[in-house]
Amino acid sequence: SQGTVITDWRNIAIFIFDATLNNTVRPSQTLTNSAGLLNYASVEGGPDFLSTSLTDTASVVISAPVFSKQLVNTEIVTGGNSSTQVVAGELLTYTIVITLPEGTIPNLLVSDTLGSSSGALAYVDCVSVTASPDVTRTGGFDCSNPTATVTNNGRNVLWSFGDVLNSNTVNASTERITVTYRAVMLNVASPSSTQRRNSAVVSWTGTTLPAQQVTVTRIDPAISMRKSLAPSTMDAGDRVTYTIVLSDNVVAAYDALITDPLPVAAGIGSLLQNPVLSVTDNAPTAGFTSTQVSLAHFSLNGTNATGYTLVTNTPFT
Repeated sequence: SQGTVITDWRNIAIFIFDATLNNTVRPSQTLTNSAGLLNYASVEGGPDFLSTSLTDTASVVISAPVFSKQLVNTEIVTGGNSSTQVVAGELLTYTIVITLPEGTIPNLLVSDTLGSSSGALAYVDCVSVTASPDVTRTGGFDCSNPTATVTNNGRNVLWSFGDVLNSNTVNASTERITVTYRAVMLNVASPSSTQRRNSAVVSWTGTTLPAQQVTVTRIDPAISMRKSLAPSTMDAGDRVTYTIVLSDNVVAAYDALITDPLPVAAGIGSLLQNPVLSVTDNAPTAGFTSTQVSLAHFSLNGTNATGYTLVTNTPFT
């Protein structure tokens, strides 16, 4: 200034400007802005002090989607079957929630691998597909658009959303897509207490997010049966008692059936004349699923001449 060198902050020029990103920006895209000083002189119209222009850059990276997969519930929750345990044929409900940045997400794909070719889980149906009000795509959001593409006998499922636009520009607002669907534990050979891991993946053009896994434990009922006869030695005309005792582990066994043909002899018929049936059921432990078994569940069918068979009239749990 007038030949005096200025060494404090008064010789600094600061330029501040705001810019608004276009809604066509894409996740993880890097936008670089370059500024340059092309000329300066000590006096107006004087010689340029720069032999080479000065430049500097500043970059901004567009936020990327994040997602989570959760087990919402399982069909059977008892004292022997928790919300993270499943038996063959049991339904499970999952949800995938994708949190979206502002802008366009090109060719958004959501997939879930529910099991390998050896079994585990299989896709059953879509419960709902929803999105925040400012999130749009061609065709909207519901279970029929986009329709799930199911392959590998239900073990793989894919939702193709195409280009998705989040037009909300309020940073404090969170926009999401939520996919809720059901799967079933397949009735395939599997040791009880086997952990079954299934994983979801979200991707878009050029980027795939790390898979999110959910683990459930396959459990199975185990029924034991013990049959006894008393007394162990007998003569003709003695009264004998057959006792059948059924017991289960803590996992409910459904649709149980019992059959027992009583002894017969050719030319004689039933070796047990006029048998009488009785049934006793211990009360189930609190929190466990069980049918109170009664005499009405069973019959002794037959005659003294043809023999008798114990049969189950109504399946029980």
